[in-house]
Amino acid sequence: MANKDRHPDKDIRKAIKDAERAGWKTNRSKGAGHRWGTLSCGSGCAVALAGTPRRPGDIAKRIREAIKKCDHNPSTPNTVKQQKSK
Repeated sequence: MANKDRHPDKDIRKAIKDAERAGWKTNRSKGAGHRWGTLSCGSGCAVALAGTPRRPGDIAKRIREAIKKCDHNPSTPNTVKQQKSK
C-alpha cells in the first residue's frame, strides 16, 4: 500500500525535501483530484504539485528554481547572492 503522505515520484520527493530544508511548507490537497498538493514559502511564493505529472523531472527542476528565486527566505541561495553583490 502506498504512503499517502509522500509524492509518488522519487525526483519530486527529493525536490520537496530540498524545499522543506529551505523552510518551505508542504500543503496536501484534500479530496481525490489531480493536484497532489502545494509547496509554499509562507510569504507568497508557491508551486502546485500534480500527483501524476507528465514530466516529473521538469517539475522537480521548477521546485528548485522557485526556492532559489524566493526573496522571502533569508536562507535561500538567491538572497545570499544579492547580499554579496551589494
